[in-house]
Amino acid sequence: MLSADPGEGFNALHTQEGDPSPNILIKRRRKAMFSVRQKREISDKVQGILRETNHPELPNGEIKFHLHVDGAESGSWADIKNNGDVPNPDVNPYNELQDHKEIPNNLNAAIAMVGSFIDGHEQQMAKAMAEDAFVGSAHHGLGRYIRNEWGLWKDFALAQWFKGIGIEHPEDMSGIILTSFHRGLTGKDRDLEGQIKYYRDFWTAQKKRQPI
Repeated sequence: MLSADPGEGFNALHTQEGDPSPNILIKRRRKAMFSVRQKREISDKVQGILRETNHPELPNGEIKFHLHVDGAESGSWADIKNNGDVPNPDVNPYNELQDHKEIPNNLNAAIAMVGSFIDGHEQQMAKAMAEDAFVGSAHHGLGRYIRNEWGLWKDFALAQWFKGIGIEHPEDMSGIILTSFHRGLTGKDRDLEGQIKYYRDFWTAQKKRQPI
């Protein structure tokens, strides 16, 4: 469980030369083009346009499609699929804008959304890493994104949830999210109470070191 300075954005996924273990800092920064709501609306309209063609080879049920949209810059893009292929309608795994209503408001939702950011191959790489190595490497990339985009510095709903269980610092919040996500990958118990105690003990020790 590690902490560092706040910032913004995703970093590239890479393995440092000479380092035998992958250093997951998560995917490059994505400039989101559409919110989840907009994507669902676009998907519905595309579904309707395709259905209106009355093409004989179209299926009777929902039409499956995958629409890729390139933005003006190389890091700006969006993937939109038919709504039936998005299992959780509140978490579109294809580069959505994090509107306030789309920001997770508890730990379970946060872990689910982190999982939607990382594809299967990257999850296997993360699983192969030691817990501290994963949390440390992700802290400045994904962790920074979580702190900034999910409003942990601005007391959004997720920050309020953490404060309700006694976690006050945004870096501790993101640390718990990353630790819990990794423990889920490796089949370990989340031990939320143990994580809370770790940070409480840390801040208690810090206060004792301050001069009177």
